[in-house]
Amino acid sequence: MQSPMVFQPGTEDNVRFESREHGKSVLAGLQHLRQMQQLFDVTLVAESKEFHAHRVVLASCSDYFRAMFTDGLKECTQSVINLNGLTASSISHLIDFAYNSSINIDSENVLDVLSGATHVQILPVITACENYLKDHLSLDNCVSTAGVAELFCLTHLTHHVHNFVCRNWSTFSMCEEFHHLSASFLVSVLSSGYPVNCKEVDLFASLLSWFSFITVERSVHMASLLRCILFENIDYEEFDSIANSKEWFQLVESCPKLLDLFPSVSRLLRKDLDESMSSGDEDQDTIVKVTNYNANLSSPISVTRIQVRLSPPKPAKKCRVPGLVNTRGFHSTILVAGGFRKESGMTNNVLYLDNSTGTLKHLTKIPHLDQINFGMAVLHNQLYVVGGCFNDHMQEIAHPFGFRYSPTTDEWMSIAPMAQERCRFLLCATDDRIYAIGGDPYASDVGPEDVAPCEVYNPTTNRWRPIRSLPGNRSQLAGTGMGRSLFISGGIQENEEKVFQDFYQYDPRADTWCRRADLLTPRTDHYMFTWEGRVYVVGGWHLDPLTHRRVMATTIDSYDPDTDSWQVEGTLNRLRTYGTYTIDKGCIYAIGGWSDGDHSQKCRTIDSFDLRFKAWVQGHDQSVALWEHGSCSLYLPKFVPQR
Repeated sequence: MQSPMVFQPGTEDNVRFESREHGKSVLAGLQHLRQMQQLFDVTLVAESKEFHAHRVVLASCSDYFRAMFTDGLKECTQSVINLNGLTASSISHLIDFAYNSSINIDSENVLDVLSGATHVQILPVITACENYLKDHLSLDNCVSTAGVAELFCLTHLTHHVHNFVCRNWSTFSMCEEFHHLSASFLVSVLSSGYPVNCKEVDLFASLLSWFSFITVERSVHMASLLRCILFENIDYEEFDSIANSKEWFQLVESCPKLLDLFPSVSRLLRKDLDESMSSGDEDQDTIVKVTNYNANLSSPISVTRIQVRLSPPKPAKKCRVPGLVNTRGFHSTILVAGGFRKESGMTNNVLYLDNSTGTLKHLTKIPHLDQINFGMAVLHNQLYVVGGCFNDHMQEIAHPFGFRYSPTTDEWMSIAPMAQERCRFLLCATDDRIYAIGGDPYASDVGPEDVAPCEVYNPTTNRWRPIRSLPGNRSQLAGTGMGRSLFISGGIQENEEKVFQDFYQYDPRADTWCRRADLLTPRTDHYMFTWEGRVYVVGGWHLDPLTHRRVMATTIDSYDPDTDSWQVEGTLNRLRTYGTYTIDKGCIYAIGGWSDGDHSQKCRTIDSFDLRFKAWVQGHDQSVALWEHGSCSLYLPKFVPQR
């Protein structure tokens, strides 16, 4: 049958209409039917109280009721259904949610609602209860919340509790309830892999305190607990306080063969004992007596040390990673920040290299305009991003602003701006300070004095101050810190098309620059690191004196400060233009850039050069192509927040 209506030619005769309010109106209609007590087809009974409802409503939001009403169970034909094991209050809350998509959760009903929602499998309500428990987690309820998470198999809540306990361990271990915890709870928390807010020796001491509370019953659990301790994070001087404690003697006496299972503990003991007994001075400040375990004598003690200290203990060694109280729960990895992406153009995203998969993943975002050519440095395991340039109506604008990122708290903070705007400059950290050296726009103009302006940042005072300028005005230079010194090399003076080959050492105490042996080849847009007492340079390019074309640097060179000399350590496996290099755990990582200067050929693999074995390893292909970015290594929590 033809339509009696006539349409003008060229108009659409098939239009799709979609109402965004339809879902709400359907829900409101069902709620109205409920209020009017119309079309009810099932009655639920809990604790002798009846609740009338519509089967289709219950089945649409609950896997439990869907199976009950559609899988041929006897309840399919029953008009009245008894819900054993559920409270009337929980069913009331859940039916209200089914009809109006909202529910009120408080401390009085959260467990009741959670129990009911888990029973009938209303997943949004389970998630809501889980989020409520996360948001209201405290030292007073964290143990009971962990029990709730275990009871209802809430994995995310369990991890959240473990993370909370670890991050508050120093306070948590002082609570009265701590000494009544089960061994299984302590093992699960300490083996969870989350960072703690105390030294490893303090964590060890808290476990000894827990053990000494009921030594006889808890002896059988100490092997499992000690396996959770990272003894490699405890210095000899720190362990000294443990070995002299009453709790330590109780452990050794109660578990005479326990130490045989932990060679790292024996080494800590042996080291201190050897040092004490090897000295022949009569004026010793300690008296040490060692009793070795003898099975024939049935001695209950495998190693006993009685020590009386007459002078203050030696100062503890510094933390292995400056800025971290304890490396427990952290791992070192590569960060890549800013630059250009083939897919999205200029970006401020910060990515990290997932060591388990070898792929880059999102970590955070620099809280500023999308930018490039900024300075990037790490001090006390905090990431500093300073300066750089952004585009404003196709004009490059340099800025002086800086930001600091803490991986421990996953937060950014602004720092004081530099005295000068800078981009394509060196930002380098050493000796508790951050240095800004050279850079544009000043490097593009040769003034009456051919020097690169420099300034230093003090994190404690949050202030920058000028220091002696570096000879030779330049940008795109490289540098690194070693001890209290700062080493810088190369760079370019673009107006004169001059690429530098010089190499300087800066002494902060004297505020002086001292020229050292020149690089083996001029370099700009290159990178520098320190490893095992040597300085390494990699990447970059220089200009051919005849053709003025770029010549890529192909070697990895190292500098020996003792002999003031350079030598070649290896060659690049691939030439990268606008790529970056950084070092982590004795390996140089090559990240992003263009292959052999061809902008159409992006380097998607992150390759590594092992400085010990002088060999390259090709990494995984990355989903993103990057260039003109920054990179560094940083200790991140093992469980990075998902965004």
